[in-house]
Amino acid sequence: SKPVPEALTDYTRKVEFLKGLLEAEKLTSPTEKALANQFLAPGRTPTTGNERTSASKTVHLQTKARCTGEMRNELLGTVCLCY
Repeated sequence: SKPVPEALTDYTRKVEFLKGLLEAEKLTSPTEKALANQFLAPGRTPTTGNERTSASKTVHLQTKARCTGEMRNELLGTVCLCY
């Protein structure tokens, strides 16, 4: 059976998000990675308190935090052994 249009749209959005995430990881500069990460759309945001945070939103937040940390280390000239 054919999936409903909403499911297909949601799937397409998730695939595009993952493609963008992979492209951002290919960048060499932490600043470029952080900037590219800002333009990634993690998908639908929960609208009520009862909904869980989506996996794509979690991945987006983790990637954003890592890119920000890399950029901070580059700016301050520090080395972080936490990755």
